[in-house]
Amino acid sequence: MVDFGTNFHRLILLVVELAILLDLRAVVVLVFLV
Repeated sequence: MVDFGTNFHRLILLVVELAILLDLRAVVVLVFLV
């Protein structure tokens, strides 16, 4: 159960990091378009 919990927590962190990276890329693209 502990391993599953840690893996699930890591998965959430990975998703959050990917979302942040995508948001940063979107902002950069919008800035370049403007």
